[in-house]
Amino acid sequence: MKKLFPSLLSVALAVSMAGASHAQDLQELRLKVIGGWSNVSMTTALEQPFWETKMPELSGGKITADFNSLDTLGLKGDETLRLLNLGIADIVTGLVSFVAGDFKLYDGLDLAGAILDLETMKKAVDAYRPVIDKNMQENFNAHLLMMWPSPPQVLF
Repeated sequence: MKKLFPSLLSVALAVSMAGASHAQDLQELRLKVIGGWSNVSMTTALEQPFWETKMPELSGGKITADFNSLDTLGLKGDETLRLLNLGIADIVTGLVSFVAGDFKLYDGLDLAGAILDLETMKKAVDAYRPVIDKNMQENFNAHLLMMWPSPPQVLF
């Protein structure tokens, strides 16, 4: 995952810079980014350095970000899509199980006992990604950039 995450974010950057041939041709852009929790290595080792260091490097300093973790902002995690929709944030990290409060549709990849191996997970993500992306576009004026499902492995 450590190698995959920066690649996916680089793709997102490339998409956001589509049409620009050089970094100097970019307009300045300051993004408001809400990342995961500050005590999670995904946030501290990958997300935060990407937005605060790598993004400015890749864009020649034209694209910068105000990065904050969920807990730093006093958030629980279920608010991220609403904050995105309101324009309070430009990019958010949100666990599917947390944002499913807004749309139960998002719980589809977190069904206990339905996905038990990585091959099945990949097939499920490939099939379900367009459904979630369409819902995000229609309801939150947002695009899905990455999925990282984490289905429970225990039935209660």
